[in-house]
Amino acid sequence: FVVGKLFGQELQRDRMAEGIFLNSPAMQRLEAAFKVIKSSEGAEAKISKAVREKTGLAHVKTSIGAYAVEVAQKIFGDTLLAKRLLVLGAGEIGEKVTRYFGRLGLHSIVVGSRSYERAAHLAHAVGGTALSFDELPFVLPQCDIVISSTKCPKILLHREAAVEALAQRQGSPIFFIDLSVPRNIDPEIDRLPNA
Repeated sequence: FVVGKLFGQELQRDRMAEGIFLNSPAMQRLEAAFKVIKSSEGAEAKISKAVREKTGLAHVKTSIGAYAVEVAQKIFGDTLLAKRLLVLGAGEIGEKVTRYFGRLGLHSIVVGSRSYERAAHLAHAVGGTALSFDELPFVLPQCDIVISSTKCPKILLHREAAVEALAQRQGSPIFFIDLSVPRNIDPEIDRLPNA
């Protein structure tokens, strides 16, 4: 039942996060296991156990938050802990991402949400700061990693805002990860230099 919930929520986000894990044998095992679980209602616990045992899933990261951390570690290496993270969204996925980076030891974490109170609560839990979405244009140039994980049905971070932020950073890149479904970070940002 837990595995089924993870597959249902995370698989769609994994598909959106291009290049992280899409064509690997582990992803193929995840998809096969998801099909088994989806077609066999009522037997979730038994199926979950069989999937973990037969596919080696117990040894594979099943959280998109864990993937985000892993990709950031590969990109930034030893300098990751000195980077500033901005997480847009304080829901289930945003919380997981924020807590993964917090446990890793990242010291500068900013959390933004439609609910400032929720962002403040999560930011406090990891020693970070909170912001409202209105503050995004002012904070974005100071961030090295931006991860979006909201349920907002529209683009929150437009190309123009990224262009301005990158210009202020004078060649220093910003790493964007959009875990939102639908997307909240303008796909045109992928084409920008240093993004």
